[in-house]
Amino acid sequence: MHYWYSLAAKLLLLIPSLAGFAVAEAQDVLPPEEAFPYTIEASSDQLLLKFEVQDGYYLYRERFDFASQTAAVTLGAAVLPSGEIHEDEFFGVVETYRGQFEVSIPYWRSTETDELDFQLTAQGCADIGLCYPPQRWTSNVSLPKGSSLFFGTSDSGLLPADEAFVLDGRVDGANQITLSWRIEPGYYLYSEKFAFNTGSEIQLGAARIPAGEPHYDEYFGDVEVFYNYVEAELPFSRASPDAIEVVIDATLQGCKVDSVCYPVIAQSIVLDLPASGTFAAAVDDTVLFVSEQDRLAMLVLNSSWWLVLGTFYGLGLLLAFTPCVLPMVPILSGIIAGQGDNVTAGRGFA
Repeated sequence: MHYWYSLAAKLLLLIPSLAGFAVAEAQDVLPPEEAFPYTIEASSDQLLLKFEVQDGYYLYRERFDFASQTAAVTLGAAVLPSGEIHEDEFFGVVETYRGQFEVSIPYWRSTETDELDFQLTAQGCADIGLCYPPQRWTSNVSLPKGSSLFFGTSDSGLLPADEAFVLDGRVDGANQITLSWRIEPGYYLYSEKFAFNTGSEIQLGAARIPAGEPHYDEYFGDVEVFYNYVEAELPFSRASPDAIEVVIDATLQGCKVDSVCYPVIAQSIVLDLPASGTFAAAVDDTVLFVSEQDRLAMLVLNSSWWLVLGTFYGLGLLLAFTPCVLPMVPILSGIIAGQGDNVTAGRGFA
């Protein structure tokens, strides 16, 4: 029963959205890309986004997100200016931007590349009461040549990455691998920059990594880091109990304290998995997730025609008794009244 309530609630959310867009058409609201235009400029180590929000519109400060779609380019923490305090009917007390403002984002590259596929996510509203859904725009940015592959202050005594962060690994039982790093004094690794992959022989589950030490980073903001030593536990499933050799690929990122930070580091290790009498066909962490939309689709495909018809009729009837339909009343009234003087009650209900 909880599922149907949840589904009905989601359908209810569509009503004010439709009403809002109907009002928007009537008042000639700008498309989001015209309401919130921006340009991007790139220096050797920084992106500068220049926004020019049109009159009568505003953007939410907390709704920005920036991402690199180019594997060789990593973005740091964006520097956003303070916004205007605004009492918002949807999000409460928030900061917003109007007119012109700029956002700077540090970046660095792990290889010589001169292009960046940059993705911006933002959300804003019009003063007439219409709020746009979150918008996602992608831009191809040309990067100037010749910038350093490292970021931070240069350091002639910097250790090679494999010496600063020494990888080791072991097999702990039938379905777990543990990777460890010995971190040289004066260096650290970012907690959130670990990623793991392997071939088709086994399937990795979600890595279990302990909490790191809080650290404020000029590139990533508030993060957790590891000094001296860290382990990552990798549960896995195996399709066969036979002894096999596997290659575990890891990516990570770290820095030398008060000095240079490395680009993304790729490391690999070969481990021998012994034969096992117990093995799993799938890792517990990888249980297939079925969305509510997919459940509804399966209901339509696998249920009787009468059940499907009754379900949608019942949901539609529930929607008719909610306050969310009230914005539709003046719109529908205007449509009916616009049909002329010879509108009967039956035609109005139709």
